[in-house]
Amino acid sequence: MKLSIIVPVYNAENYLYRCLRSILSQTFSDYELILVDDGSSDHSGDICDEICAKNEKTIVIHQKNGGALAARTRGLKEASGEYITFPDADDWLEPNYYETMMHDVVCHNVDIVAAGFTEEMEDGTKVLCENAIDTGEYEVDNEFMKQVLYSGKFYRPGIIASLWSKIIKRDLFKEELLQDDKIITNGDDALWTYSLIEKARKIFVNNDTKLYHYSIVPGSLFNRYDDMYFERILSLLTGLYDNLSQNEYAVNGLAYYALYMEKDALDRYMANNISKSRSKMVDEIEDFLESVRHIIAAERVDWQGFDDDSKAIIQHCIDCNSKEIVDSYTNSWEYRKKKLIYLLRKTSVLYKGKR
Repeated sequence: MKLSIIVPVYNAENYLYRCLRSILSQTFSDYELILVDDGSSDHSGDICDEICAKNEKTIVIHQKNGGALAARTRGLKEASGEYITFPDADDWLEPNYYETMMHDVVCHNVDIVAAGFTEEMEDGTKVLCENAIDTGEYEVDNEFMKQVLYSGKFYRPGIIASLWSKIIKRDLFKEELLQDDKIITNGDDALWTYSLIEKARKIFVNNDTKLYHYSIVPGSLFNRYDDMYFERILSLLTGLYDNLSQNEYAVNGLAYYALYMEKDALDRYMANNISKSRSKMVDEIEDFLESVRHIIAAERVDWQGFDDDSKAIIQHCIDCNSKEIVDSYTNSWEYRKKKLIYLLRKTSVLYKGKR
């Protein structure tokens, strides 16, 4: 068996038929399809069973919900392919996608192929996406690892983190690298992708191939925030640091990735905590910044790749200056508008309650 296609499935009934039909219609035929139903509460599990009953190349696993990383880990245990790939259940592939990717594997004798892709918005808008590193064959040496997580511009990694745009040699999946912490829900691809690249011998980047269609789905984990978000990002960054800590060049790149994830976490935190007092926000942000301070050493940061809008917040992140961060957000017109709307709604509710 040449290729194992592992699909983590969770409440994807609206998109799952499209995804699986696109896989089963591939011109490449030497594969097995492993569907891991990760405790879906909709009809996704039934759809998996239906597809499996009609296709002898398909295996279905049903398990309690454990998150995407746990689903991929479970699929790996069943996989017999020499190479592994992980399409998302709400995406779809053009018919020659895996034939093209496996051709690159064989022709270039590489451990990983990293492709471009087509991003599709809900309104039908399409965006063609590429890795910052040019198309070509690369030895995974220190110079390459220096570019993988940071291309020289904030934020654009040399290799996009997505697992679903990669073909990866099975031998790279060492147990110690593959944490399946359920708490990690945003950036889970990055935890595995960059750890696997660091262990690879050679990689082929193919930006000309954009045959994978990545769907931006409303309500996806990518767009969510909850009260554990800081903890989720901390787990992600700590896992990456542990996996890459023996490679100085990779750790330098990780500093930039961590800064991006910090800023993204702060954006989400401030947008979703309008009701909290300034002192509460300062304390919570300070705890978060201090917890990842060892990953973002100031001496690792080259400011040339940062735009002016990002520099101030990023400097405050490096300095762990939570007061300045909170002030930067709360002094903006957009934040003040949201705060005013919140207070007006709160006053309206209190007024109605007294009537």
